[in-house]
Amino acid sequence: MFTIFSVPKAFRKEFSTVQFNAIKSWTLFKPKPEIILFGNDIGVAEVCKKLHLTHFPQIKTNQYQTPLLSDVFEKAKKIAKNRVLMFINADIIFPNNIIETISKISKNFKIFLAAGQRYELNIDKKIDFSDINWNKIIINRTLSENQLKGPGWIDYFIFTKGLFKNIPAFALGRTFWNKWLFWKTISLKYPLIDLTNEVIAIHQSHSYSYNKKSDGWVWEGPEAQENIRLAGGWSHGYSLKAATYLYKNGQTIPKKHNLLMQQLANLFRLCLDKLPFQSLLLKLRYLMNWG
Repeated sequence: MFTIFSVPKAFRKEFSTVQFNAIKSWTLFKPKPEIILFGNDIGVAEVCKKLHLTHFPQIKTNQYQTPLLSDVFEKAKKIAKNRVLMFINADIIFPNNIIETISKISKNFKIFLAAGQRYELNIDKKIDFSDINWNKIIINRTLSENQLKGPGWIDYFIFTKGLFKNIPAFALGRTFWNKWLFWKTISLKYPLIDLTNEVIAIHQSHSYSYNKKSDGWVWEGPEAQENIRLAGGWSHGYSLKAATYLYKNGQTIPKKHNLLMQQLANLFRLCLDKLPFQSLLLKLRYLMNWG
């Protein structure tokens, strides 16, 4: 068994729909995992009560009232009843059961981080979970549209309690903290496992209307720039391309890398660390879908 934790936004307008869809889909894993929702935004307590989930309302925030990743992860590790945890953004649907995948990986590795790329899908109404074929319908739609995002667009992280210590005070929902998690895992020489081939993770398309500062604030604003500074620069961030293992057909397979290309990529990141126009780099990275 494992523990899921997340930090939903306020359940308003489109986010009321997409977040309920996502969280409800997690409760349908068999057996049902422990699920913890953090934060006290509108609707979070009500959803926890309705779906019989654990609610932890108090979390630390920065000066912009954005939740801090470090506090959420530390609290989750203390509260969780299980060795394996899964952090998920609260708009991600899993139409297929991933229990077996997590179980196999956790038996093979004492400490690890596993993640996968997400698909993009427009779902503008509540899913009818009473339909026994709801997951097959969504999977078919997803695969037919095939909007698989790049290796830098990751929304779930499966890891063991012993992996991350002293996480910087990253602003959650802003850029780069996910890439630091990958870099940290690699730097500690622990397995980073790519689940893209086996796990269908669906991001329900939405605006960034919850953010009063606009989309640009999320991707290139002061919080995004501060996240990169806290990480230690661009050189301390990897995409899922850096994974050391692939999970495919129920097996964990070592991934081969071109050492020369890795060295050139690391050199490129070190050069980026020294450039003064970080906001422009963030904008280009988002627009060009850099990994």
